[in-house]
Amino acid sequence: MSDGYTVNPAALEHDALQFDDWSKELDAVQEAIPVTLSSLDFSVIPGAQDVYAAYQRAADALNAYVGEGSKEFDGFARALLKSAILYLEAEGTSADDVARLNQEMDDL
Repeated sequence: MSDGYTVNPAALEHDALQFDDWSKELDAVQEAIPVTLSSLDFSVIPGAQDVYAAYQRAADALNAYVGEGSKEFDGFARALLKSAILYLEAEGTSADDVARLNQEMDDL
């Protein structure tokens, strides 16, 4: 307890694991975005290459957007776990609990 605030490290850990799950979901979405199609996959009829170029721009933008979201969620997960570790250490919690959270951090 500090300055009238009480921190619940278990709640921080729970939220960190939720952000980690969301990050993994975004990783799966990113892997599913077909960004490696060739121009011939869009046919050789007139205008097909314009469609391919537009598709490629959109797929690349989506891929980058989802990837950045995953990184942000991963960053939140790490920050929350680090905060939980700091609070546990400050409160003199058992070394086993701190080690467990450190292992979760390493597993992210």
